[in-house]
Parts: sequence; C-alpha cells; structure tokens
Amino acid sequence: MILNWVTRRNLAIIASFLLALKFGLLPLLVWQAEKIEELSAKKRQLAKATHIVSSEAEYRRDYVSLQQYLKGAEDYFYVDHSDTQLLIYKNIEAIFAANNLAVKSFDWVIDTPGLIRTLRATIIFSGETKNMMVTLWQLASLPQLVRQVEWNQQILAVGADVFGLTQGAITLEFYAWTPPSIESSETIVLSPDNMAMVGGGDPESE
Repeated sequence: MILNWVTRRNLAIIASFLLALKFGLLPLLVWQAEKIEELSAKKRQLAKATHIVSSEAEYRRDYVSLQQYLKGAEDYFYVDHSDTQLLIYKNIEAIFAANNLAVKSFDWVIDTPGLIRTLRATIIFSGETKNMMVTLWQLASLPQLVRQVEWNQQILAVGADVFGLTQGAITLEFYAWTPPSIESSETIVLSPDNMAMVGGGDPESE
C-alpha cells in the first residue's frame, strides 16, 4: 500500500515536472532562440554597414578614376550629334587641302547609330604622291580613332628624282559617341529604415 502511494507520488512529481517543462521552460528556450537569431541578423547587418563605411574611400577613388577614364576616352571619339558628318568632313577635307590634294568626291557609305556610332566615308583624291604619303601619316596621327578600311591608288609620271602624281580612293571609318554624365554621385545614408537594404533583402530572412 505504501509502495503504491510512493509510486503514485513519484508519478505525480514527474508529471508536474513535464508540465512545467512544456509550459514554462520550452517557451523560454524558444524565446531565447528567437532573440539569438535576431541578434545574429543585426550583427550581420552591422557588419555590412561597417564594410560600406570602411570602403567609402575606395569607392570614391574608383569614382574619380572612372571620371578620368571617361574624360580621356572623349579624345578618341567624335561627339555624336546632328552635325557629326559635317564636322568630320571639314576635318578630313582640311588635311587633304593643307597637303595640296584635290578631293574630287567625299561620299558617306555607312552611318550606323548605336552606343558608339560608326561612320564610313569614301574619298576620291588626286595630287602628288609625296603629299598623299604625308596625308596618310597625318590621318593616322589624329587624336580621334580613324580606321583605314580600303585604299587603292595609281601612281603616274614616276621619275628618277620624283614620286610623281597619284590618284585613287580611300575609305575611312570614324567613331562618335555621347559621353555618359557622372557629374553627380549618390550618397548612401545608413538609417534604421534602409539598413535592411544593405546587401539586399531582409536581414532576418538570411
């Protein structure tokens, strides 16, 4: 009888302990786990923000380098606008005229729009051979990119002491673009409202 009472008493104690564990300790453990995850997410968030702040000088150096690169690239292209063909024509015609070469015709054969506009012209010329050689050198020395696509000519009246006269045609390709503007840069402001956007997404979802 006493044994049964002790057994029932022990069972009651065990049952009470299990109920306390279920309704008291387990919720506490769940709450602790949630807090740990929340703190871990905030720690990751803070690490990302700290990385951005510490990298600000590097980002600024990259920005300045990009500005310098784009500024330097402008010298290799004509500016893309409605008068680009006229500008190129005047530029090339002036070189031929300065070297006493007659331009018989200047015809545009390609004008392809795009991020970098491609223009191609065929020029029929005549004059002294030595002047044509100087002209080719000056075309290659232009600051803008000028590609010689085709070139054919005939040399006439060649003598022992002279190069003679020449006539022929040359096809040149030019490039134009509109430089992108990066005069203003965005400033990243770290605040409780946009901290979750650092690195993308909700930090608690990581």
